[in-house]
Amino acid sequence: MYVPEQSSSKPILIALDKNAQILTRDGSIKQRSELITKKWRRVCLRSAGWIDCWTVPIVALSIKYIYHPMPPLGPDPQADITTPEKEEILLSPMRIPKMRKSPAITWNDAGQPRFDPTSLPPDQVSVELEIGSSIMLAYGSILRNFIHLKENIFGEDQSFTDMENSNSKSGSGNANSGGSKSTSSKDDPNKSVSEASANTEEKPKRFDPRLFRPLEVIVSVTIHDLQAHVMKNCNENDPPCPVVLIERLGFEMKKRYNETE
Repeated sequence: MYVPEQSSSKPILIALDKNAQILTRDGSIKQRSELITKKWRRVCLRSAGWIDCWTVPIVALSIKYIYHPMPPLGPDPQADITTPEKEEILLSPMRIPKMRKSPAITWNDAGQPRFDPTSLPPDQVSVELEIGSSIMLAYGSILRNFIHLKENIFGEDQSFTDMENSNSKSGSGNANSGGSKSTSSKDDPNKSVSEASANTEEKPKRFDPRLFRPLEVIVSVTIHDLQAHVMKNCNENDPPCPVVLIERLGFEMKKRYNETE
């Protein structure tokens, strides 16, 4: 765990890391500095702000992904295409994209029922993480940082900003000190960049149901034989830090289009 220099809790965490006494699996009591001494010592130095909080000898990670490709609709794109057009297609990623409105999507089948995304088999992402026998040094800052991370990503106080809207929303109009002057769409401050640059009408885009294919995410975390030490300041005659033993801890989340379980 990295603790920045300006953190007010850094002296407390350094003191806990220095004075804590750990009860090992064989029943002996050791200082925290004697417990973890080998790997990553040249990178994660305590003088640089790093504090050991978890040591894991073996970790197994498996990521599976089922993707449904989307071949272009219509005839073969290589059919009846000239060489300059092929060069334009190949060079288009290297050029600055034009800021234009996204073309409108039209639904041709007016008499048909509304499209249901669940009618398509979803793309699937499966992540399985299995952690072997490990030792955890439980600081209060770990729980606090986890809560902050949850609030930053899944918090309720999230404000959404429409990037298409212009920042200038003054209601003064187009009149100025020199009299009325007609302005074009490019000079209108109330228009976004995409609206000002879209001088030509975009053709409506045909509705493609494959763009709305749902995504299913499955996350599984399994921790075996976890020994967690609740960190506290210890004197020479004090008992070691309290220990929490967990033989097996599992977490599984399934995120689907309709529900999360």
